Amino acid sequence: MNITTDSLVVLCITLGIPTFMGIREYLKMDQDDKKTVMKDFRSPDFIFTIGFFVLGALLTQLGDLFTFSTIKGIGFVLIMISSIVSTFHTWKKSRFKSLIIFILISFLIFLNVKYLIPRT
Repeated sequence: MNITTDSLVVLCITLGIPTFMGIREYLKMDQDDKKTVMKDFRSPDFIFTIGFFVLGALLTQLGDLFTFSTIKGIGFVLIMISSIVSTFHTWKKSRFKSLIIFILISFLIFLNVKYLIPRT
């Protein structure tokens, strides 16, 4: 495995800054808000939409960092599941917004999968 410096910097920025800011805001909350946040984080809607997306993004970044295509592929699958669930979840509120979400995420997945498959 080969670690690339560019991927390490991107991983630290894209995951480090939001994690730091989220923890900082969580520590500022009162007890009722903390209980509400923890309840929301454990809900199936959060897990299958944002949770899978963040985990997929993490695995994709780790796959880039260690130049390991299998981890990157698993990350893409989680992002695809997240996009499908997000589309169905948003469909209840607005069909137009759900189609935009699905088209944008599908396009991003297409671009990433295009670069995932090694060329010979």
